Amino acid sequence: MIIDAMCIAAGFVLRLLLCGAAIDVPVTDWLCVVMFFLSLFMAFGKRKCELKQALSAKRKVLSQYTERQLDRLMTAAGTITLAGYTLFSLDLSVIAKMGPHLYFTVPIVAYGLFMYSAIIDRSEDGDPSTVLFRETPLKAAFLLWLAGCIVIMLWHL
Repeated sequence: MIIDAMCIAAGFVLRLLLCGAAIDVPVTDWLCVVMFFLSLFMAFGKRKCELKQALSAKRKVLSQYTERQLDRLMTAAGTITLAGYTLFSLDLSVIAKMGPHLYFTVPIVAYGLFMYSAIIDRSEDGDPSTVLFRETPLKAAFLLWLAGCIVIMLWHL
């Protein structure tokens, strides 16, 4: 039942690894962990919204989930994502490239995860790209995170 979301997440990790290889940038283990669990978090959120839309008649995989179970799975995946991102930001190879201050972005990532979860709770549209571009708090968190990463990288140079 959870295998569908795990396949989605594995696909995103594979894309990450292929992109890293294509541009000759090594991908850390922690980044793979973050990508896998962030993808799971968003996939479970999307399944939760699809369940609310009563799409289970059209999609057999939805009959395997309950909203309560998806809440728990989102909580677990979100927690591991945040822990993984924190450890990624403290990884010595990341510090060597970006400097020792990437951990300052951890609260922004936490805010983004919390906001996405809250939005999914009140919405029936769980498509991650739609939610990201529609919801101002998520756009702001993403842009703030991106700006923070750029400033931290430039500061390190």
